[in-house]
Amino acid sequence: MPYRGAAPAVNDLAGGHIDLAFSDLGTILPLHQIGKVAIIAVATLKRLPQLPAVPTIDESGVKAFSSTTFFSLMAPPRTPADIRARLNTAIVAAMRTPEVQAKLQTIFVEASNLGTQEMGEFVKAEAKLWGDVIRAADITVEQ
Repeated sequence: MPYRGAAPAVNDLAGGHIDLAFSDLGTILPLHQIGKVAIIAVATLKRLPQLPAVPTIDESGVKAFSSTTFFSLMAPPRTPADIRARLNTAIVAAMRTPEVQAKLQTIFVEASNLGTQEMGEFVKAEAKLWGDVIRAADITVEQ
């Protein structure tokens, strides 16, 4: 069933309305800790220190499976390069502050501080990867 976001999916998972969902650790770990959901595998290539007994999806049989949740600030495509560069510099500086780093740790997010070029390449690679998965599995949107 398609969802309009992570929150409705997690709510339905915790409420027993669906059997499975992918979610970021910061959202799902508190529900796991109080017994509302069971984390059965993690989508990283290595086990997580927060969940050492939980296997990776790779260990569970889907070899080389890895999936990353990422957050990015994006601008319209015609935004001038100097404005993109200034925004990127300011955002990277903010991400490196102790206050932001401390907050990110509480929600299990690691800042990568990619530049605009690297982030564009990352997004293109992710689109290709998941586009290939969608086509190979013949996944379609139900209306």
